[in-house]
Amino acid sequence: MIGESLERKGIVRIVAAIGSCLLNSSAAMIVCPIVAGIIAYVFASLSSPLKAIGEVGGFANPLVWGPAFVAGFLLSYATRQRAARWVWLWGFGWLAVGIGDSVRFYDPHYYQGCSNFQNVVNAFFILNSRRCGGGSSTLNGLFFTLPAISSVAYSMGAWAAIKYVDAGTEQI
Repeated sequence: MIGESLERKGIVRIVAAIGSCLLNSSAAMIVCPIVAGIIAYVFASLSSPLKAIGEVGGFANPLVWGPAFVAGFLLSYATRQRAARWVWLWGFGWLAVGIGDSVRFYDPHYYQGCSNFQNVVNAFFILNSRRCGGGSSTLNGLFFTLPAISSVAYSMGAWAAIKYVDAGTEQI
């Protein structure tokens, strides 16, 4: 009886951990990039001074990673789930899959004389649609790099929330 109860608790914990991982990964890598895209679209359609704010810095722009940081902080603070701190691993894994796929299917005939390395840097980080194959560059950045950056920002927000919660409990 006691062994069966402990076994059931272990299974419940595993299922809860998997659910937490799926919730946090989905929020970080799907929802937050969509929100960042909507924010980028809004800034792109505004007047010129505000439009410039949205275009500065590429992926380093806080408008890109800010929603993920805020979401990671708020969800981790509300749920107290420490697993959210490790979402960045899923993001880097997803980015590695994209880069591996790009390297595996590289053909110099289609990339305007760019080397494989130049193609990867342009397609995933620089996003210059006039170099190294053009249009696929932006898609690789949107589908692989943006979720990876969002997962890192989400994890940083989760770390900050856990530190904030831990600091609040130490004072009590």
